[in-house]
Formats: sequence, C-alpha cells, structure tokens
Amino acid sequence: MLENLKNGWYELSAGYEVLIEHGLPVRLMCAGGADLVEPAQLADEIRRLSGFSAHLGPWGKGEAPLDRVAPLALSAAEFDAVLNALAKSSAASFFDRYFKPIGPKDSDFEDESYARDFAFALGRCGLGWAEVDKDDHRGRYLATLRAESKRLSETDGAVEEP
Repeated sequence: MLENLKNGWYELSAGYEVLIEHGLPVRLMCAGGADLVEPAQLADEIRRLSGFSAHLGPWGKGEAPLDRVAPLALSAAEFDAVLNALAKSSAASFFDRYFKPIGPKDSDFEDESYARDFAFALGRCGLGWAEVDKDDHRGRYLATLRAESKRLSETDGAVEEP
C-alpha cells in the first residue's frame, strides 16, 4: 500500500521507540534494561519526529519479559492537524485502489472516510462527540483529501517526505 505519511516504529532515546501510524504517534515502547528517560524528553522527541504533541498513558507489559509499552494520546488542540493527517492517509488509500484522483462521483468515499477519520481523530485527541462540531471541520477535511489525491495522481503516487 502507498504510504504518504510515516508508518512504523522509529527510534528515540536509547532503548525507546515510538509507533507511528498514518503519521500519528500511537504507542511508546521501552526495551528491557533501557535507562529511564524523562517523559518530557520523550514527548519532545516524538514532537520533533511526528509534529504532534503526545501524552504518555500508563505503562504496561510489552512482548518481551522486560519490555514496557505505553499508549499515546494527542493534544485536543491539534484535532485539525490529526484530521488533516488522516485525510492524507485516506487519499492515499483511494489512489492506491483506483489510481485516479477523487472526483465528483466519489462522494460515497468522501462521506465514509470523513465519518471514519472524524471518529478516529476524536478518540486520538480524547474528545467526545459533543465537544466538536462535525460539520465545522468537513470542508477543510475534504479540501485536504481532494488535494492530496490530486497530488498523488499527478505525481504517479510519489511520496513526499513528511
């Protein structure tokens, strides 16, 4: 699948890695035996890497016996940026599937992707349905979705470094 945003595990300070999906930091992993690093330092490293302010959740057990993992929440103030990243990811999915830009006959895809991405952004930013006006963000989301699908189509899916 075409990846126009960062996806995968990225190294931070010695022994720490962050999982980024669709350009958004999702989880932090600490390898067993790693030195303790201040949460503020990790948050700064994640911000430099992803552009988002992440807040560490509670540490839990990782896959290896001494590994630890923590979920990451994103700042509610960055809701629009989160939704923008998700729009670019959805545009890549559309282009990957149809090899064309989103057009006037693709309103079903636009509606479905906006509903899914809006709900996902709410959850990532710790917001409830009553806290954000869904209609208020739709125009900007669709503009990003269409522009990214057009860019991908015009460049034959060329990926820009985020």
